[in-house]
Amino acid sequence: MSLHPDVAVAEPDFICEHYLTPNDPHFSAYQSWHYNAMNLPAAWNITTGSASVIVAVIDTGIVLGHPDLAGRLIGGYDFISDPQNALDGSGIDSNPDDPGDKPGQGSSFHGTHVAGTIGAASNNSVGGAGVDWNCRIMPLRVLGAAGGAQSDIAEAVLYAARLTNVSGTLPPNRAHVINMSLGGKGSTTVYQNAITAAFNAGCTIIAAAGNDAQQDNTPNFPASYTEVIAVGAINRNYSRAIYSNTTSGTTVCAPGGQVTFPFSTQDGVFSTWRDDTVTPAVNKYQWLQGTSMAAPHVAGVAALMLAVNGALTPTNVRTLLTGTALDLGTSGYDAEYGFGLVRAEAALVAAGGTLPANPPTAAVTNSVVLVPAGATTAYTSVVNIGGGTLSVSNPQALHFGTENWLGVSLQQNGTQVLVVLSINQGLLTNGNLYYAVASVSTNDSSAPVIVIAVLVNKLAPKAVTYQVRVRAVNATTGQPDGEAFTDAASGFNYTISGLDPTDYVLVGFVDRDTSGSLTHNDLVGAYPSMTIPTPVTVVGGSTTSAVNFPLERHTVGITAIGSAQAVP
Repeated sequence: MSLHPDVAVAEPDFICEHYLTPNDPHFSAYQSWHYNAMNLPAAWNITTGSASVIVAVIDTGIVLGHPDLAGRLIGGYDFISDPQNALDGSGIDSNPDDPGDKPGQGSSFHGTHVAGTIGAASNNSVGGAGVDWNCRIMPLRVLGAAGGAQSDIAEAVLYAARLTNVSGTLPPNRAHVINMSLGGKGSTTVYQNAITAAFNAGCTIIAAAGNDAQQDNTPNFPASYTEVIAVGAINRNYSRAIYSNTTSGTTVCAPGGQVTFPFSTQDGVFSTWRDDTVTPAVNKYQWLQGTSMAAPHVAGVAALMLAVNGALTPTNVRTLLTGTALDLGTSGYDAEYGFGLVRAEAALVAAGGTLPANPPTAAVTNSVVLVPAGATTAYTSVVNIGGGTLSVSNPQALHFGTENWLGVSLQQNGTQVLVVLSINQGLLTNGNLYYAVASVSTNDSSAPVIVIAVLVNKLAPKAVTYQVRVRAVNATTGQPDGEAFTDAASGFNYTISGLDPTDYVLVGFVDRDTSGSLTHNDLVGAYPSMTIPTPVTVVGGSTTSAVNFPLERHTVGITAIGSAQAVP
């Protein structure tokens, strides 16, 4: 309504937004960094997935009652043949529910976390979002209290592919995508044959590259099989996460998170989870890090690609993912990043999808870049979460001191622009924290200039004075058969003598508050990681060496890597 004769109408000029950013409260708060890194909001403008696409999650099983997985699950099976390992009172059965791998003591609920990244119920104003909003998830349980046997995992792969398996049953429909956020050092003919058979049956198989780059960094299987898309992990700065394996034949990389300095807990990957340290257990959400978290991002994108074009073969999916990836590291293929970071919207366009003609909307993946001492390069990216074509230009650096230590350049790659931050740490003095600002210009009228804070930490690390207790736990009895103490003065070297020839799980912990039990801020670890501890075989008459593992901050009852805070 207008009261002025020269004004035809006066009314509010409302701001409109694209609708395909999910309204799940945890998305914007905790998940946007790892989804924006792959430009998923733009991909969701093409498709949010199809209920006819099935993704098998071969893992610890899934908490079937988690509200953010309700309605997303289809069928499933438990292939753990050893009842003692299964912890559910039976061997192979039709119930893939995850009872926990340490019931009442802080189980990992690893498969639930993985499944949530692939396909948590999305845009429902509850919890977090998944990569694919509509696909169906087939939970297949293979990992129990002591991990999983390759023979059991092989049977689950065959089941997912709707091929003859030990259960004597077949699912109504085969899985189109198989996610395997697991791995081991060895390979067997049975394992290889199952992978090959599933691939030939039309299953796109995606596996974690492994988390042992800081230990022996040996190839992991199934990631190293040629039929498998092996996924490495990047951190928030688009650098390879320090743990991400480089010898498993990495095909592509995806966000796996990194929660160690200079990063924090919330720089992990956030997804569905369960807390069983309370009675009754509570369904929650949690940050974790690992290539286990990177793989389901790619599995979800593969499911979106198949929603766009159901005729894609596993070879087609691999070719489109690698051909549209954002090249990181050495130009072209390299062992750290494979062909690069998966770009969801580019992969969907290559699969046959079409981006809408909406105006471009710019978003920065990481607006505060924390750079550790010694690093010469860091990255963030500007992504288009709207439509049309996003233009990014005019990279600049603003310093607040006399040292011009920051350089900024751009690497254009479709609708995603990599912001390359070059840091000359030779100009910086030890003992200080340095701050500068990078900026870029865009053709998004609502964000014509994007500002990125860059901090370089040159502060001296705090002295480490605590003592680590390392125990060799008998993998059969669960009892500690030997232990040793070590500290910084000895380089954290340790020797446990007098062990009988058998399999042991190596664990370490630091009671930093001297409470006599593990509490918040204490440190815990296991070989090669807390995510999936792997037994070490002790052979009589020989010495086993290089059994190294990281220690991580401990939250009461939570033993997975990166756990420091759970969200309801």
